Amino acid sequence: SIDAQRHEHVRRAFAVLGQQRRRAVSEQKVPEKSITVTFDVPYTPGILVAKGYSGGKEMASTTLKTTGQPVAIRMRPDRAKINANCNDLAYVSVEVVDSEGNIVPNADDVEISYVIEGDGEIIGVGNGNTEDLSSFQQPLKKVFHGKGLVIIRPTRKLGKIILKASAKGLAEKSIEIITK
Repeated sequence: SIDAQRHEHVRRAFAVLGQQRRRAVSEQKVPEKSITVTFDVPYTPGILVAKGYSGGKEMASTTLKTTGQPVAIRMRPDRAKINANCNDLAYVSVEVVDSEGNIVPNADDVEISYVIEGDGEIIGVGNGNTEDLSSFQQPLKKVFHGKGLVIIRPTRKLGKIILKASAKGLAEKSIEIITK
């Protein structure tokens, strides 16, 4: 969400233009020996775009968009099929999203519970928060900036693994991974 007053944009460019509601709000030259510029802009819901320019040509851009309230869990496995042996793993990205499918980055208090069925087991859950000392071996974890990760190890059986995720107030989600 665009709820902070200060926005840092890292780009290898000579100038960065910040735009809000399609209007320029700030333009800054990137200091020599730096790759960062900082904009102080008043909070306004919507879209904030930073574009990096070099020689008058746009070289890069990044966009921040205000999100709505968390409504659902989205899961994305790194692969739909994995080998049916204990040396293969599936990494499932977990995201708390709003009604438009945007990741809600301030959803840090959402604890997601996981249940696995079929020919696999959860061997780890995480969220990337270095201050979260909760167990990564339990089938539940709070997300960090709206994101989490589940690591699944298949058994030696051919078949399928179903991972279900649920959290209070959010639509439950399940995915299927085939073991081959």
